[in-house]
Amino acid sequence: MAVAAAGFAITALLILTVWRKPLSANTGAIMFGRRAYFVAVGLEVLAIVAAANLLPRYGLDAYFIPVLGIVVGLHFIGLWVAAGKGRAARSLLWIAGAMCIVSALSALLPAAYGGFNPRDAACCFANALVLWIGASRRI
Repeated sequence: MAVAAAGFAITALLILTVWRKPLSANTGAIMFGRRAYFVAVGLEVLAIVAAANLLPRYGLDAYFIPVLGIVVGLHFIGLWVAAGKGRAARSLLWIAGAMCIVSALSALLPAAYGGFNPRDAACCFANALVLWIGASRRI
């Protein structure tokens, strides 16, 4: 519990530091509107905490990683809004859709057996590929 409280305090401090720091056109940070960006990330954090608490309560904790992938994917829609919805930000929508699709499909795979979890492995690997491809499209 103390580690979680320390992590929360550090995260809150970092958010406040970033929030109060003036944006510089040289950093590229100006691309993200502050409010939209923080709303997207804040909702993502709330959804992850909700999933971490609700899924085990209903015996669905084996689906946490695919649900996490969907939540992270959906937050890219908020980042697209924060980036101004322009043509340059379209790759964020591609990432959002692809992450949600591969995460949902990975939930259909069998649960862990023999020390291997194909559901989590496929979800994590596929989402890593999506992010790598999405990043390469931005270069």
